[in-house]
Amino acid sequence: MGLPTYSCPDDVESKIPRLFEGKRIQLTEVPSNGGRLGYTFRSDWGTVELIWIDQLFDGQAVFFLVCESNPLFWIWDLRLHRRVDEILVRAGARLISM
Repeated sequence: MGLPTYSCPDDVESKIPRLFEGKRIQLTEVPSNGGRLGYTFRSDWGTVELIWIDQLFDGQAVFFLVCESNPLFWIWDLRLHRRVDEILVRAGARLISM
């Protein structure tokens, strides 16, 4: 079992900041691979990172959703991960492997 890996069309990538407006999820842009912006999502005590990887799947950009490494916060991280996943999938991203 690996990291949850997703693919998304370019239009989803460009509207990520707008997708999380009004969702009570704080979004911070961070530099990532290839000049793309990665994101850190925070809500309550949970933290999830979106990390782009230099790979294409069916011609679409690929990214990981990763929880923070502190096991004391995993319950909040996983709850936030589920919310971020639902928002991105509704917008057109798709889970390609676990």
